[in-house]
Amino acid sequence: MIGTGGRNLRYRLTSMIKRTIELGWLVVEVVAIVVVLCVLLHLLIGNNNGGYVSFVYANTVDFLQKVPPGTIVGVFLMVFLYWFAKGRFRP
Repeated sequence: MIGTGGRNLRYRLTSMIKRTIELGWLVVEVVAIVVVLCVLLHLLIGNNNGGYVSFVYANTVDFLQKVPPGTIVGVFLMVFLYWFAKGRFRP
């Protein structure tokens, strides 16, 4: 058919962008889970854990101490609003 190439290309590009966004969010979620698990392991095991867990815990605590509390609250509010709106307005 003549003239359908643009729609097909647009569909493929949109599909590729959606898959890339989904993959990006998956990576973000996995990294967040690893950080939370390392912090919990450090709290449960203490100082006698592996070097990686202590390193992640030290960096997390250092980061959270340097960031102002209002910024942390703002980020959590933005994430919550995104999550709420995404679930509320899902087609």
